[in-house]
Amino acid sequence: MLAQKTLLRIGLWLVSAVGLAAQSGEVKLVGSDLLGASFKRAVQQFAEQNEIAVPVDLAGTRLGREGLRSSVSTVAILSARDGEAIKEAGWVALPFAYCTLVVVAPRGLPVNQLDFSQLSAIYGSSEASTQLRWGEFGALGEWRGRTILPKIVGPKVSIAHDLMRYTILRTPTFKSTVEELPTTAQVLAKLKTNDGALGILPNLPADNPELKVLLLTRDTGGVAFGPTPENVHTGDYPVRLPLYLVFQRAEAPNLSRVLKFLLSEDTAEALKVDGIVPLPRSVRNQEVFDLETLR
Repeated sequence: MLAQKTLLRIGLWLVSAVGLAAQSGEVKLVGSDLLGASFKRAVQQFAEQNEIAVPVDLAGTRLGREGLRSSVSTVAILSARDGEAIKEAGWVALPFAYCTLVVVAPRGLPVNQLDFSQLSAIYGSSEASTQLRWGEFGALGEWRGRTILPKIVGPKVSIAHDLMRYTILRTPTFKSTVEELPTTAQVLAKLKTNDGALGILPNLPADNPELKVLLLTRDTGGVAFGPTPENVHTGDYPVRLPLYLVFQRAEAPNLSRVLKFLLSEDTAEALKVDGIVPLPRSVRNQEVFDLETLR
């Protein structure tokens, strides 16, 4: 009997807490720790300009799910494996953005695309060759004899490191010749000073005219695509980890301002700074339009 009364008190407290949050206009945003500082700053600026409380806790997808289930949180941004749907009773899950990786090389390299098997041959420990030359991948002239020097940004910087291991490599370990560097800037520096270098990054920062992003295809002989928002969203670019904007359907009218901001151009630009690919503008605009049907 005592236990039942205790549970009842807890239940009433949760209902009360959620009600007070709704009355105060607070919208608690939780979710993936893949989101970066630029995104968080953009949310904070939006909240200040609109005089609403939007506390942000990006402690991870698992905790984000738990917060949304318990109604302690009102909006979550959750990661899910490609092809995995986020389905729970009463939830709405909209595509929001994508984490990916890009393959970066010196602009003068006369190779414009690679496939998964070629990248695995260059980076993967399961491959027989420890050192390869660009001539083996179609480069001619002075590039033909240059040794490929594989670089990759470390796992603390972005999910690109794990996407490479678990999406592209045949076995998830790198060759001893692969140099893992702790920052994007250090990978970029190596690419600019070593003509044979090849790099794996979450994105290619702007203002790097001496470098280029290679097109990528899953299959040998397949059509290769670049990591544009359109190609990543449709799945033509073959490496991505989706992020979803998730909320309780019943709360949609109360969340309208925040949801529209999260699908805005300002948020998209903040995501780019953090190395995350936003949805194409046309898709974001359609999602904003569709929000009206949830009223």
